[in-house]
Amino acid sequence: METVRTIQAKSIKVHKIIRPFSNFDHCDIVFPDKLPVKILPIRRIFSQARFYNAKTLIREELCCSEDMKREDEELKFKVPKNFKKSKVFRLSFFTKLFRPTKSGQIKNISNRDFLGYAVVKQNIFDNGNSFNIYESVFKQ
Repeated sequence: METVRTIQAKSIKVHKIIRPFSNFDHCDIVFPDKLPVKILPIRRIFSQARFYNAKTLIREELCCSEDMKREDEELKFKVPKNFKKSKVFRLSFFTKLFRPTKSGQIKNISNRDFLGYAVVKQNIFDNGNSFNIYESVFKQ
């Protein structure tokens, strides 16, 4: 069974996240919500990445895994009128600055350059969003 750790990405975006890039502005744009307090855990992940000198972020929107589909069905049952859909993202942080090649491949990255990742699920409701952090792992 595929899980959020192994599932294929629908889309991949690479971001240079060195200053003057604003992590908090990025969170507000990518993970919008009417109440910013709900994205505080995501902001914390970006703060950790900055503390450990992250220079590049790979943000992948993932295809829906079986465990996420089951959770969505549960949300539809618990909040049938408000729940619309969900999106799942894997955020991977690197200490090396790089860009993908024209073919979309990422080259010359080693395990030493990998800093950590987080898996974030965005639940979209009629009246706003909620965010669940499934995993967040950073090496020191």
